[in-house]
Amino acid sequence: MRYLAIDTSGPALIVVLGSGGEPPVNCTTAHFQDGQPGHIESLSPVIARAFAETGWTAASLDGIIVSAGPGSFTGLRIAWATAKGIALAGDIPLIPVATLEAIALGSTSGKSYPPGTMVIALTDARKGRWYTGIFSVISPVALRRVADDMDIPLVAVAQEVDTCISLAPASPVVVGISEFPAGDDFARIRQHKPGEVSPIVKKIDPQETGAGLLTLGSQRHGDGAIATDYAGPTYLRGGDIGKPRSGPTFSSCPAGEK
Repeated sequence: MRYLAIDTSGPALIVVLGSGGEPPVNCTTAHFQDGQPGHIESLSPVIARAFAETGWTAASLDGIIVSAGPGSFTGLRIAWATAKGIALAGDIPLIPVATLEAIALGSTSGKSYPPGTMVIALTDARKGRWYTGIFSVISPVALRRVADDMDIPLVAVAQEVDTCISLAPASPVVVGISEFPAGDDFARIRQHKPGEVSPIVKKIDPQETGAGLLTLGSQRHGDGAIATDYAGPTYLRGGDIGKPRSGPTFSSCPAGEK
């Protein structure tokens, strides 16, 4: 089975070509600074280059995997618009996967974490909040979702980590796609009392996220999880769009004035 996987939910643009259960044939990533344009201009050329490097074509694909969110409102829509266009043009199944689950799976694939290890996946939701997903390791290529994805402040993330420590004997893994802040709230995640289980805190490489996206998408495809024509991204909050501005106020001139 051949898949194209796309993720533009965060600063990194990720395009992966590969077969489920095997290392990616091609994984291209690019990183754009906050507020810097890049995803919308670069996604289609990056996909074209990946096809050229592998000799694959859209017609040879068995499915298109797309990161479903949560994540950047605009970034998610860019990936979905591109993936839907390719899927509809070629009558190719579209397979959405949860962004945080792909990050969590990418961080554990090939690792020797014991079954039951808790994995907390984070992405920066801005405004002092973090998109947070919690999973439990079943095997190096399978996770179990423990809770619905959340949009919470960092102090609440620390509380969730403490809960995971109390639920499982092994050190939980806290993983994210960006650098974590060094404030007091995050220090609570890193530091625990002597004798307590301490979490493993790591930043995931975009290529690991891409591999997790590919593995998870191929599993979902095998389970028959295909998106409908009306499917779209998962948002945990509304778009950052301000209220409509009031229009100008007009008044009539008194008679005789211009």
